[in-house]
Parts: sequence; C-alpha cells; structure tokens
Amino acid sequence: MILSSLSLHAQTYYIKGKVVDGTNNASVAGASVSIRTATDSIILKGSLTDTAGKFILTGLKKDKYIIKISFFGYKPLIAKVELVQQNINLGIIKM
Repeated sequence: MILSSLSLHAQTYYIKGKVVDGTNNASVAGASVSIRTATDSIILKGSLTDTAGKFILTGLKKDKYIIKISFFGYKPLIAKVELVQQNINLGIIKM
C-alpha cells in the first residue's frame, strides 16, 4: 500500500515600497507602515521603514487592504490596495 500525502498551503503575498520625502526625495527612515483589512479595519501587521526608506509586509492573503504610512512632521498617507494573484510593489511613495 502506498500512502500519499497532499499538502495544501494557502498562497501568501507581500506588499512593499519605499517612502521618500516629497520635496527632496530623501529616504524616510523609521516611518510607521500598518496594514488593515478594508472590511473591518483590524490591524493585521505593522512595520517601520529601514534606513533606505524601504518596507515589506509579508504573509498576506488575497483580500482588500488599507495601508497607512505615517511619520512625525508629515501628513499620514492612506491607500487602498487589493491583493488578487500577485505581490504588489507600491514603488516610491512620496510623503
């Protein structure tokens, strides 16, 4: 008898980007990046940008999300994104 195991893994995705100053394009290190579900606004994950202003939020499932980026002295940025079949690179985000 041959036993076969089938391993089902839910596909997960990531959202990444780079946060820069809107006037001089300098990297914004230490900006807060949070992601919430669009339906009930529950915070799922949070991160800080690195010294190059980059962030990555991993382990996300297909869904609609709200991303909030904030840093002292800047107006917070809020964006709606939808993960469907692929990872999302938001590119350069100017604050």
